[in-house]
Amino acid sequence: MAGNFALDISRFVNRTHSNVDLVTKKVIINLMRSVVRKSPVGNPEIWVTMHNGQYVDYESVHGISIYIGGRFKANWQYENGSMPSDTLDGVDASGGATLARMIGEIPQQASGKIHYIVNNLPYSIRLENGWSSQAPLGMVGLTISEYQGVVRRAVQEVNP
Repeated sequence: MAGNFALDISRFVNRTHSNVDLVTKKVIINLMRSVVRKSPVGNPEIWVTMHNGQYVDYESVHGISIYIGGRFKANWQYENGSMPSDTLDGVDASGGATLARMIGEIPQQASGKIHYIVNNLPYSIRLENGWSSQAPLGMVGLTISEYQGVVRRAVQEVNP
């Protein structure tokens, strides 16, 4: 009888640890999805009118400014243990490649670690504070307000 109890406890501990890691990963992924999906992709017609041509997602090629929308979405970064401090050069208007990249960086044993989801572009704080008509309420603050529901759903998915 004692052997069965010890085996049951061992299974419970192993299952619980796996479930905590799985819940943690699900929460991180859903938070990533939320901020990336809520992130605006500039509309050059609106931007030029609203900001006198000062749109930061223009790039000069042979002296001609061309629109390169999706740089903000592409600059979402994930790291555990330390916060990324650089910016990225890519563009990703849909956010799909960005999400795939970040999800692939989540460790198998995700629980018990500090996880960072950041966007270090110089205009990210302005976008968070309503600078874009596409995201007038920002992205991060809205995602934080959804946090408890995200955790609750992840727990229910793992432990139905």
